[in-house]
Amino acid sequence: MILYFDEAQIPVGTEANRSPVAGLSTEHSGKTDEQLAAAGIRKFEIPDVINHRSNMYMDEYDYLTWTHGYKWNVGIGSFEITELPEDQRVKLIDFKLFWEYISVGKYDHQNDQLVTNTIYQTIRNASKTDLPTNVAVTEFISEIINARIGYPNISRIQSSLNEILSLVTLSSDDLTKLQSYMTETGVSTIINLPS
Repeated sequence: MILYFDEAQIPVGTEANRSPVAGLSTEHSGKTDEQLAAAGIRKFEIPDVINHRSNMYMDEYDYLTWTHGYKWNVGIGSFEITELPEDQRVKLIDFKLFWEYISVGKYDHQNDQLVTNTIYQTIRNASKTDLPTNVAVTEFISEIINARIGYPNISRIQSSLNEILSLVTLSSDDLTKLQSYMTETGVSTIINLPS
């Protein structure tokens, strides 16, 4: 996300505790850096700002990504960037949405349709006929449920996912979607697809 602030709106001096959010604008996106500077507009780039749970740490940060918090520092006239510790990153992860994407699909709002995948069906079919796969899938589902209610066990989620993917062959399209779902929901900040 690229944020544009009018220099006159950026808090200074006695406004040290005020975030520059009030000066936020997106109307400058077609201008070059030189044009922005000449107009007194400052450009700040914050990658992958999240909104769905961003109120969790808003007292500490003005903006959040899955891995970093951004807080305005009037002394330097810019954002201080803080790497979030794992316990804060885990609280931001949307395990519910991750499971929805895997089991149902992802809704495409732009085209007003559900984009399905075969991840869940492929894993489900394999677990019907193979006990080790069934056990791994059961453990994975159990760990995702625990994570959804606030008790994530990261090592067990990673372990069960690794085991599933060693026992079940997903198509390259489904692996790409799985990685995308992990990235979009924040899961990829703590869990990796095995290589």
